[in-house]
Amino acid sequence: MSYKESYGRAATIAKEALEQMDRLQLASHPDNFEIWYAFHAGIDAELSRQLSGMLESVEEFDPHSYQDIKQSYLGEDTNQILKSAGESVEDIIGKAAASIGVASDNAKDYGTKLQGFSGDLSSAAPEQIQALVKKALMDAKEAITKNAALEQELNEASDSITELQTSRDDARRASETDGLTNLPNRRAFDLGLEAEIARAREDRTALTLLITDVDHFKRFNDTYGHRVGDEVLKLVGRVMKSMLKGRDIPARYGGEEFCIILPTTDLKGGVVVAEQIRKTIAAKVLKSAKTGQSYGNVTLSIGAALLQPTDTMETIVERADAALYLAKHSGRNRVATEKDLQRQRASKVESMAS
Repeated sequence: MSYKESYGRAATIAKEALEQMDRLQLASHPDNFEIWYAFHAGIDAELSRQLSGMLESVEEFDPHSYQDIKQSYLGEDTNQILKSAGESVEDIIGKAAASIGVASDNAKDYGTKLQGFSGDLSSAAPEQIQALVKKALMDAKEAITKNAALEQELNEASDSITELQTSRDDARRASETDGLTNLPNRRAFDLGLEAEIARAREDRTALTLLITDVDHFKRFNDTYGHRVGDEVLKLVGRVMKSMLKGRDIPARYGGEEFCIILPTTDLKGGVVVAEQIRKTIAAKVLKSAKTGQSYGNVTLSIGAALLQPTDTMETIVERADAALYLAKHSGRNRVATEKDLQRQRASKVESMAS
C-alpha cells in the first residue's frame, strides 16, 4: 500500500488511528495501526465501508468480525502467493530430480559392484568366499539405505507439493470469492461469463444473463446502518445460492448488484428463474436476531438478456443492465427483459410518428 499524505496530514491521521485503537481497546500492534490509519486516511473504500458499519455502535463492536476484516485487508496478495507456490514447486521438483539422479548413479554403481562380485566369486578360492559375501552384504545394505533415504525425500517432496497445491487453490478461491456473501466476485463472474459464452457458442445452446439490484438499498443503510445493509446483501446471496443449481453462476457484481449466468437457458426460462428468486426474497422479512426488530421486506429489480450471435461480454451485460434500469423505473420489485426494452422503444417511435 502506498501513502501520499504530507508530513502534517500523516501525523494527524496517525493520531486519529491511535485514538481509535485506544477507544476500541485494540493492542498497539503494527497491523492494527495500519488498518485504522488506512481507515482515517480513506485509502480503501471497501475497508472504510466495513469498518464504518462496525463503528455505528461501539458497544456492539465485534472482535471476530474485525479480525475477518483485518485478515481480508492485510492478507498476502494472491498473485504473490501463487507465484511463490509455483517457485516452491519448481524448487522441490528440482531437488527431487537431483535425488533421483543421485539414486540412478547409486544404482549403476551397485550394479557394477554386483558384476564385480559375480566375477570375483567365480574365480575365488574357498577361503576368500566368506570375505566376498560379507562385502556383498555390506554393499547391499548400503544400497538399501540409500534407496530408503531417496524414498523419504520423495515422500516429503510429494507432501510439500500437495500442501503448496492446497495453498494455491485456497488463494485462488479467495481471490474469486466475495468476502461478505461468499458468492463468486466480479473477477470470477467475468471469467465465468467468458467461459460460458464460449461454451454456448460451441454447443449451440442458449444462455441468459440476469442482473439484479436491491431496491432502495441506500435507505436500508441510511435508516438502519451499514451492518443491516450487509445483512440484506447476505440474505440475497443465501437465497441465490440455495435456488441455483448445476452450472448456474450467481455472483456479486459490485455494491448491491448481483449477476446470474444461466447456461442452456433461454430468455423465457431465465424470466422463470428471476421471478422465483424475486418472489422468494420479497416474501422474507429481515429481522434483528438480537432484538427481533423488523427491518422490512427486501425486494429486487431484475434485468434479463439472451446471448445473441454477435454479442460480446460487454454487450450482453449492457442489455441486461438496460433491462434492469427499465425494471427500476417501472416501479421496482419486478423483472424486465430486453424484449421489454424493444417494445418500449417501438412504442416511443409510434408515439413520435403519430
